[in-house]
Amino acid sequence: MALLDLDIALGLRSYELKVALGVDRETVALVGPSGAGKTTVLQSIAGLRRPDRGRIEVGGRAWYDREARVNLAPEQRSVGLVFQEYALFPHMSVRQNVAFGGPARVDELLDRFGIGHLASVRPTAISGGERQRVALARALARGPEVLLFDEPLSALDAHTRTIVRAELEDLLADLGLPTLIVTHDMRDATALAHRIGVMVDGELRQLGRLPDLLQHPADAFVARLTGANVLPGLAGENEAVVAHPWELTLAAERPDGARAVPGTLHGVVPEGDRMRVRVGDVVVVVDEGEVERLGLARGAPAWAVLPPGPPRVVAL
Repeated sequence: MALLDLDIALGLRSYELKVALGVDRETVALVGPSGAGKTTVLQSIAGLRRPDRGRIEVGGRAWYDREARVNLAPEQRSVGLVFQEYALFPHMSVRQNVAFGGPARVDELLDRFGIGHLASVRPTAISGGERQRVALARALARGPEVLLFDEPLSALDAHTRTIVRAELEDLLADLGLPTLIVTHDMRDATALAHRIGVMVDGELRQLGRLPDLLQHPADAFVARLTGANVLPGLAGENEAVVAHPWELTLAAERPDGARAVPGTLHGVVPEGDRMRVRVGDVVVVVDEGEVERLGLARGAPAWAVLPPGPPRVVAL
């Protein structure tokens, strides 16, 4: 049995959420569009929403069990919850915010997260990255058995987000707690999580490590979420071929004996030492200078060429 083990169902406005999931000393990210039910899963674990049926166990102890009539109150659940906007108390200092989670480890946590010099400052006077450190320190001050994050990086600007994402990755690795993160950003999920679960309309479509999702997507939605091209018309009825941008090549003319998609070349954007281009709606990543070598320019007809061998096919 995993340290965090849940199998719950809950009727929502447009669908029934059904999620079965186990999390050990690892980080699992739930990714999907707004309204997929991701935050509802966190709320159910924390005791803020009551499932219609099922169970939630942590360390072998039931926090919720419909059949056994167990439903611990939120304050009885050993959870560290970091909200999307951090939910810090603006009238309290950083020290007081952390102590709200629990007073015993305040100095240790302030030092651990490098925010000791901000102890007397209020949250409104510190940066977004610093506020996240305060929120995480407060969550850990409870001595939680489980950590829950609701869109932990969405409130940050792009530059700060990159820095804090790297810091959070290191911190979570050191903590070794069962951690569940919900996000709509695949980049955050791949950077922070050991496993990624894709949720749509309350359903966990696929759960696995990133290579599994890249190479064996369960369906077209999962494939698109990982950044792959989904190409209908190249496989059977109600099916599509999946190809990642780096797997495709670019051609000025249709190559003989190869699967290829025609289109107009546009969206030529540098990406490190490579170039990301679009052929119609198909994204191709090529070496820098490849567009010029082929004599192509924006607006010219071009072909996105699939790799040889059996194609990767998913249901539409």
